[in-house]
Amino acid sequence: MIQSIVIINAGGVCIYNKNFTASKVDEQLLSGFLIAVSNFSGEVMSEESELQTINAKDRKIVTYKDKYKELSIAAIADILDRDSLLLKVLKEVLDKFYERYQTVIADPKITSYNKKFDSIAKETINKYVSVRGKKEFILGLIAGSIIVFFLFFIQMPLVIGYSTGFITAIPSGPSTNIAMLLLPAALYSLELQSIAFICFAPAGFITGYIAGSRKKGVYIGIILNVLLFFITIILIILSLTVFTGNFFMIFSFGMIVLIITFIPLNLVTAFAFSYLGGLWKDKRKLYPLPPGEEIHIDI
Repeated sequence: MIQSIVIINAGGVCIYNKNFTASKVDEQLLSGFLIAVSNFSGEVMSEESELQTINAKDRKIVTYKDKYKELSIAAIADILDRDSLLLKVLKEVLDKFYERYQTVIADPKITSYNKKFDSIAKETINKYVSVRGKKEFILGLIAGSIIVFFLFFIQMPLVIGYSTGFITAIPSGPSTNIAMLLLPAALYSLELQSIAFICFAPAGFITGYIAGSRKKGVYIGIILNVLLFFITIILIILSLTVFTGNFFMIFSFGMIVLIITFIPLNLVTAFAFSYLGGLWKDKRKLYPLPPGEEIHIDI
């Protein structure tokens, strides 16, 4: 979320400012503050590529100076937004401003006719914004559940083949040595663990990406496993009452075995990849303005 931006010329004078929230803010006071911060940061910047950051409670002030264009841009952003993404967005906004107004940047009256840039700045920022709400959280869980069932479904022939191979590999007879069972049992377990990992890793990543938060990745893996458990119980009941086909029964019972037997692996996999999915979202998308704070700008 970028709440406000200010563009400053080489002389330290504000040539563009915009507050994107509906909150009543003294734009002159705000822009003056951002100018002061940007000018101070400019004194300590050693390289053009640096983004200077000052963190507050739930916001941060970021400044960037383009030495080639002799322009600086400062913004108030969400504390959760990643600096690397903010740098990318601010550079793009500054590039578009320079492309549009480079011939009149020195004009003292530039602030009187650059308000047309509001829609361009808003459109540029908006394409990097993604909502992370309850709706996205639920959609992520639904998508993750569908992916797990789909991946298990397409791997059913492997599960049946591994099970058959394990049974035929067990020596028969009274003189069977337990040690002879260890290798086929270990291989069978490894094969099933691989199937579980293949099911839960992509599901966890997609769930975390749609939900869009690393923090939610802490518990979204647990919720995904619990949700899948109850869905599978329903499938088992249906396989015993309504859909009595052999394949449907094998599928539902196979799912419950996979979920219960490898629950530690499933939890860790779903948790880790949900976190990675949320992290990937954070690297690509900004957080939105709080509900009710955003103002409408015609684009």
